[in-house]
Amino acid sequence: AAALEPDGRPRGLPSAIVHGVVGWQTVPTPNGAGLAMLTRRSTDATKTTTSISWLRLDADARPLGSPLAVGSSTQRVVDVDVAGVGDRFVLAWTTRGAPEPAVMLASVDADGKLTPPQSATERSGGAALVDVVGGAHGGVLAWEETTHLARGTRRLHLVPIPASLPAEGL
Repeated sequence: AAALEPDGRPRGLPSAIVHGVVGWQTVPTPNGAGLAMLTRRSTDATKTTTSISWLRLDADARPLGSPLAVGSSTQRVVDVDVAGVGDRFVLAWTTRGAPEPAVMLASVDADGKLTPPQSATERSGGAALVDVVGGAHGGVLAWEETTHLARGTRRLHLVPIPASLPAEGL
């Protein structure tokens, strides 16, 4: 990671802040940036666990503490997104596996308090994350159905995310 000058040039030398990351997304924070990450660990020849974590960086791209474990899955996870929604950071990802793919949501507040992951798409017949966006007054989660529809047809769902995400989630 490296902080950037206003003209886009790196400020200082880039440094490795995490290792083994297979997916990531960043979001601005009031004093730097936040990093949502996916890492994978094989427990044996047939099992792999994907971990979702959150790391805050200061304005000079230095880690502010250790990564916070947000969730993990033995199902395949290939995407992660993050958005600032109100005073929280909402992380979203897709778990791909039985009984059906699902979009998961979790959030972290400015103090690092985690609202645990939960499915945002239960009983949908299968879902895949499209995007999560937000601002001071709320946000939107976009996901699409993974069920087989007519060729070329996709069914997109939009879910509002309130600025004050309740402890039980959406």
